[in-house]
Amino acid sequence: MDNRGCTSVDKCNHIQPLQESITQIKPWTLCTVIGPKCCARSPWAPASALPIMKPTAAIDIPLTVVELSRMKKCFDYIVLGCGGIGSAALYWLAKRAGADVLGLEQFSLFHHNGGSQDYSRIIRLAYHEEKYARLTPFAYQAWETIAAESGIAPVTKTGGVQIAYQDRPYRQIVEDYAVAMDRAAIPYGRLDADELRDRFPQFQPQAGVVALYQERTGIVDPSRGNAIHISLARSYGATVLTECPVVSIQPDHLGEGV
Repeated sequence: MDNRGCTSVDKCNHIQPLQESITQIKPWTLCTVIGPKCCARSPWAPASALPIMKPTAAIDIPLTVVELSRMKKCFDYIVLGCGGIGSAALYWLAKRAGADVLGLEQFSLFHHNGGSQDYSRIIRLAYHEEKYARLTPFAYQAWETIAAESGIAPVTKTGGVQIAYQDRPYRQIVEDYAVAMDRAAIPYGRLDADELRDRFPQFQPQAGVVALYQERTGIVDPSRGNAIHISLARSYGATVLTECPVVSIQPDHLGEGV
């Protein structure tokens, strides 16, 4: 964006990325930018202020008050919220822009106030519409990228089935999955009732069914994914500020940022 201005942020803390150990510091106002230029202004903290933690890839290093005043205060890109989507955006931006990326989280990292901190989410290539099925391989590639960089695998592949009784309306939905995967060149297998029982004995249909099996279906650990994204983003130079709610976004008088 080509706007410039100020974002007021109160009660900013830094957090150890994987331990939620928060060190309190004095409230300060941050003027930030989403775009090519950015300014952040911090009033001088008193000498009695506690040290804060400088984010790094895996650990946090305490900063003195003088070091705090020298922290980078201009950023090209700002990500608001460091949950599932925000932490991923932070990582991919940091790969390209390094230290010019700032992440702001209104709560502590890995909080439970949103929908990004569960232990599993389904990941699959099978979708009922072609436009979604064509997108799914890129999701796998994104997870494989951070697994290769971090050495930690957020995805567990289990295989998955879509099942419907042959004489019920839901059969058409299963057929829609098959059409979408055919058009997107996604491999899958068809199973009848006997094949389903033999391969997956937890399913015991008493009538005729139609089933599709796709071997790459699995689960993603979103909490692990968030931690990997944040840690890797910091390793590329991104700054992450926690306990920093954004209370307003206003363009500055130059009209070049926010």
